[in-house]
Amino acid sequence: MTSITSTSLLQSVRDPSIFADVPSEEAPVASTAAHAAPERQLVEWLARALGRDVCAVRRSSHVKHGGLSGSFHFLRVELGASGVGGCDDDEASRAPKAIRDAALSSLELAVKVVPEAALSRSVGLGCAREGLFYRHLGPSLEVAGVPRAYAAAGLMETGESVVCMDCLSGAVPIGVFFGPGNPNNWGASAEDVMRTVGGIIGGPHAHEWDATTLSAEAFRLYARLHGAHWGEAASLGARMPWLRGAAWAVGDGGHDGEATWQRAMGMAADAWAALSAARREENSVIEWDAHLVACLDVSFSKAGDYAAFLSEQSGRPLTLVHGDCHPHNVLLAAAEAAPSAARPGESKGCEDGGEVTGRECWLRLIDFEMVGLGSGAQELGQFLISHTEPALRRATERELVRAYYDELRSVLCARGLAADANAYTFEACWEEYVAGGAGRWAWFVAYLVHAKSDSPKLGQYFHDQLAAFLRDHVSDPLLTPMPRV
Repeated sequence: MTSITSTSLLQSVRDPSIFADVPSEEAPVASTAAHAAPERQLVEWLARALGRDVCAVRRSSHVKHGGLSGSFHFLRVELGASGVGGCDDDEASRAPKAIRDAALSSLELAVKVVPEAALSRSVGLGCAREGLFYRHLGPSLEVAGVPRAYAAAGLMETGESVVCMDCLSGAVPIGVFFGPGNPNNWGASAEDVMRTVGGIIGGPHAHEWDATTLSAEAFRLYARLHGAHWGEAASLGARMPWLRGAAWAVGDGGHDGEATWQRAMGMAADAWAALSAARREENSVIEWDAHLVACLDVSFSKAGDYAAFLSEQSGRPLTLVHGDCHPHNVLLAAAEAAPSAARPGESKGCEDGGEVTGRECWLRLIDFEMVGLGSGAQELGQFLISHTEPALRRATERELVRAYYDELRSVLCARGLAADANAYTFEACWEEYVAGGAGRWAWFVAYLVHAKSDSPKLGQYFHDQLAAFLRDHVSDPLLTPMPRV
C-alpha cells in the first residue's frame, strides 16, 4: 500500500462521496474486498494515515458541538491486527506508535474538512492554517489540551484543510455552563442544557463543573499552550509564515507585514466609521453606551499608525496563541476520552523546579483556524469578555488571571526559562489582560455590530459585554488602547 502524503491527503477528501456513502453504525461489516469503491478508498486512506490495517469504517452518530466552521465526519474505525508500515511523509501522518503497533481494535475519529463551498471564505480568513497547525505543532501540544491528530494537511493558497483526529465522544463545550445569557445557549432551558451535557454530568468531578472552575482549567491549558513557545515568536513566524500575525511579528520579512496589518485593521475601522455615521443619523441598530463610544472613538483614532503598533507590540511578550478564545472552543470531555497527561495539575513555582504534575484531564481546546502569534494575556480578556456575565467576571477575573499566571510560570521554569518567568510579573500580565481584552473587543464590536446588522440582539450582547469591561477597567477614555487585530 502506498504511503500517504500531504498532497494525497488533500486530494482524497476533494471528492465528497468518500464520506457520503459510509455505512451507518448498524450496517454489517463487509470484507475489505466487498467494500464499495468510495468506502474502499476511505479504508485505504485511513490505513495509510493510521499505519494500521483497517477492516471497516462506519458512520458514527456523534453530534458536533462547538465551533462554527468546517464540515465534520464522525467515523468508527475497526482496526486489523497488523500494521501497514506507517507513512513516509511524517509531516502529513502523526499516528502515534501506540496506535500503529498496539492491539487496538477500534477508534472513534473526527475528520474535519473545509467543504468546497467554503473554500473562498477559507482563503480569505486563512482557515487552512488549522491543518498546518495540527501537522507541524499539534503533536507536541497534547499536554496543552490539543486533541490528538493522526493525519493533517492544509494549503493556504486554496483554502483546503483536513484534520483526522480523536473524536471526543460525549464531550460538550464548556459554554453550556455559562448560563442562558451566553448566545450559544439562547433558546435553551436549563433542562435542555442538562440533556446536552448528558452522561458526563454524573462523573466523579461533577461538583467542580461550573463556569468559574472550568474557566480556571481552560486558563491553565492556555498557559501551557503559550508557555510551550514563549520567546520563540520571531523564529516561529519566520519558519511558519501561515501563522496569523506572523507577518508583523517578524517585521515585513518578505511577508509585507504593514499591508497585512492595515487590511485587518481597516475592516474594523471602516465598520466603526459606518456605525458612527448611523449613530449621528439616529439610525443605529443597537443602543450605544456613551462611555463605550468615547473609548472606541479614541481607540480607532489610533488605528492606522503601524509604527505605533510595532512600538507598542515590542513592549509585550509574543508567543503562540489560539486566536479565537471563548468557552465554546473548549470541550469538556468524558474521562475515557481524556488521557491523564493532559490535565493541568498542581503546579510548582520556579523555586521548586517548575514541575507540572498531571491529573485527570477533562478539557480540550478546539478550532485552531485563527492560531497565530500574539499576546497570551490578551486571550484571557477575549475569553472573559465574550461570554462571562459581567458580575461573575468582576468577582472572579483576578483569581482566573492568577491561575493562568501561576501555571505559565511553572511551564516556563520547567523549560529552563526562570529568568523569563521572573521578568514577567503578575502586574504586567494583569495590565495586558485589560489592554488586550479591551483592544481585541474594540475590533470585534465594531466589526460584528456592523457585519451582523441583521442580528441586533447579538450585536447588543457583545456591545454590553465590552461596555461593562470598559467601565470596570478603562475609566478615562483617553487611555483606551488601539484595536487589536
